[in-house]
Amino acid sequence: MLDNATKPQLNPNLAKSIAAMRENNTEETRNLMVNEVMRTGFLTPAQMDPIPEVDADGRAILTKDTKISFMNLKNNDGGSYLGAFTEKAEIERWNAEDKLQTIMVTFDDLAHIVLTSNGQLNGFVINPFHESITFESDLIANLAEQKRAFQSKTNEDIKKEMDRQAIERAAQGPF
Repeated sequence: MLDNATKPQLNPNLAKSIAAMRENNTEETRNLMVNEVMRTGFLTPAQMDPIPEVDADGRAILTKDTKISFMNLKNNDGGSYLGAFTEKAEIERWNAEDKLQTIMVTFDDLAHIVLTSNGQLNGFVINPFHESITFESDLIANLAEQKRAFQSKTNEDIKKEMDRQAIERAAQGPF
């Protein structure tokens, strides 16, 4: 998890991919949107105890004793979801009066929180009071596994390439 977010962090590519998916909901536009979700940061409301100090750049300085509680949203069926907001204005659609603490999180952070909640969280919702794009825990688990497999494969490919280059250098002999 990243720092206490005091500035909006909107990924314009995510906004475009959401708009494209809304306009033409196809497998291709859904995949483009999911790819952007997995690359971007989100603001999520949280309560921190103790309230952290803020550095000159506006980032919270968390201590190892800081406890973070995420604020959940409930749907009509009683399901609990984390809110994943693309910018401060989206949070204000939900709660404009209170100054909420927010934390910048990534897809990986959200996946970890949801998947380790012992079923207390059903997923997360991007901009729940506007676009309202829901990622259920089964989908999150599937995407997280795909990402791990891809990263593992990529790391394996990098190692093979490094080994190949080392063999080539050794075959060339001393300089």
